[in-house]
Amino acid sequence: MIRKKRGWVSTSSVTVGIALLLGVLFASLGWAQQPAARKPLARKPAATAATAVPAAEQPKYKGIFEPVNYSEDLDFTDVFFVSADVGWVSGAAGTILKTTDGGQTWTPQLGGDPKSQEPAIYRLRFIDEIHGWAMQRKKLLRTTDGEAWEQIGSVKDVHGDYVFLSETEGLCLQGTIGHTKIWRTSDSGRNWTEVFDCQTKIELEGLRRDVACVVTSLHFPSPQIGYGVGFVGSGVHGALKDILILVKTEDAGATWNLSVVRDIGPAVEVFFADENTGFIHVWQGKMYKTTDGGETWSGVVASPGNEIKFADPEVGWSFYGATLTYTTDGGKRWSARNFTFPARNDAFSLPRRDRGYVAGLHGMIYRYRVVPATEEVAKAILAPAMPGVDSPLDEQVEQLQGQVAALEEEVRKEQEEAAPGAEQAAAQKEEAGGGEAGAQESGAAGSGGSGLVENCCAEKVEQIQATVDAVATEVPKFTGKYRNLNLIFVGLGLVGQLFGQAQTLKDSFNTLRKARDPQSVTAALTELTNQVTGLVQNTKTAFQKQE
Repeated sequence: MIRKKRGWVSTSSVTVGIALLLGVLFASLGWAQQPAARKPLARKPAATAATAVPAAEQPKYKGIFEPVNYSEDLDFTDVFFVSADVGWVSGAAGTILKTTDGGQTWTPQLGGDPKSQEPAIYRLRFIDEIHGWAMQRKKLLRTTDGEAWEQIGSVKDVHGDYVFLSETEGLCLQGTIGHTKIWRTSDSGRNWTEVFDCQTKIELEGLRRDVACVVTSLHFPSPQIGYGVGFVGSGVHGALKDILILVKTEDAGATWNLSVVRDIGPAVEVFFADENTGFIHVWQGKMYKTTDGGETWSGVVASPGNEIKFADPEVGWSFYGATLTYTTDGGKRWSARNFTFPARNDAFSLPRRDRGYVAGLHGMIYRYRVVPATEEVAKAILAPAMPGVDSPLDEQVEQLQGQVAALEEEVRKEQEEAAPGAEQAAAQKEEAGGGEAGAQESGAAGSGGSGLVENCCAEKVEQIQATVDAVATEVPKFTGKYRNLNLIFVGLGLVGQLFGQAQTLKDSFNTLRKARDPQSVTAALTELTNQVTGLVQNTKTAFQKQE
């Protein structure tokens, strides 16, 4: 109120007089301890103890790009990492380099000399840590140990993409400008057979026209289901420039079906996170999404680059020059961030959500990591922090491992404390015709279907049962959110392993609970321990934890 009155003071001398009289009146009423007018408030600091973000809400992690450059002036065309630390870059002068320590050191496998006249190597493709392919003009190169490379075959007039589904099965796009054919190999690329000729019928101005089409990009979300996208070939009427060509296979590329989607535009890139959910980038710089295997498409608010890659079903990247467009919720929402790399980046790899690599001109390679917010890294470029893996599965299996070990120890003690001749007496009783009675006694001891282990260690058994049930429930949730999409076939294999192990774990535990003699208990415990150990290792692999 007083501040308002001070605001009035400057308007007229009459108001000043009134304000003074009121001040005297307030003082006479006992309000003299309060100033009649306040001094102007000083400018508040940017952050005070009252307004500062609580420590608990401060970011604990940050993302960074840090240089892990090659020591020679080489222009890189591609980069592919099969894990957080193992990867390759390829480029000018017939170069392929490998690292096994996240880019700290690079070893030339081919080339590496910037003065070499060898043609550039590009389009790296790997299905695991040892099986990979690369292109050098019309040569198809292959490695089967992740170290040595050979020319496995040749391809003619390659127009776009190629993929391998296994050590031997693969597909590639070949053809001329304006017309693509899909070819398939069953011998790792030595020989190719045509399986699809991209042609279709288009209605234009009321007339049906036979037109050739181009497929620019291939992607397989599973070993059987694959997609390709493209556009109507060059030289066709301009009214067809808004047409998307979509081809799909459900038999590992042996046969393909083509569909035409209008009002979207020619596509240059495709990536499917699963058999139904996919994204495409069209020439106009737009992104579209499907959740029904390409039957329908909806526009996405994003500015994608030529390539779209997902580390897992939630986290995906797309680079356009120095601009990273990314999602952390499966493509529902995309954000963009610009970076000041010292040279143009022409390729990127995203082996997992908290590790990525970009490569480009003049030997430039930058590594993305998520680090503690307080960590200082020389020459690092600040970047958004991708979210961590939020699943209790890893803790659950480690807890289970401890519980099984504790049960094993208690059972061992129980067996040691048992009378040394108990087993021999039971055997003699069995031989003397007491088998049926012994069985009845054993059944009584384990009434309700319970076995020997529950009689000694019921509390620990119930704890393990609860954890086993929790693990079995969590496995499908985990695999649905975090399965590896960088190496789709390795990721799918791991998903199958986790599902199988979860079921086998339940079976092994049920066997243990029903065991009615010490020998059966020991055997069942050993099997359960082995199952848990394998599950612990596989969950570490699934979470891509470093040892």
